[in-house]
Amino acid sequence: YERLKHLTSTPQQVRGEAPLSSVQAFLNGSGAGAASSVLTNGLDVARLRIQVQRADHPHPRAQGASVGHVGETFHYRGFFQALASIVRHEGFSALFKGAMARVIFTVPNQAVSIMLF
Repeated sequence: YERLKHLTSTPQQVRGEAPLSSVQAFLNGSGAGAASSVLTNGLDVARLRIQVQRADHPHPRAQGASVGHVGETFHYRGFFQALASIVRHEGFSALFKGAMARVIFTVPNQAVSIMLF
């Protein structure tokens, strides 16, 4: 947000002598929300896959999978292992699955929040 604010501000606004307009704040918030959504999407993909994995249906390519409490196997053993496994088996682009939906959800929220703040 601060980077966008600096890029879209007049010199007086940069020095703090004039406030940002509502339109500037809205656009800066939109850009910041979109950037943060895209950049953190891979982390959410890994987190979600860890949360929804089922012990009784391990991934067919799981190697060295962890064992559950009653002997079931889990595909993902931890966060970094999940990230590496997703990239290895599905490619780097798999970390961005659902990114557009996150952007569509996050951008209006961030834009309005920043504008009203």
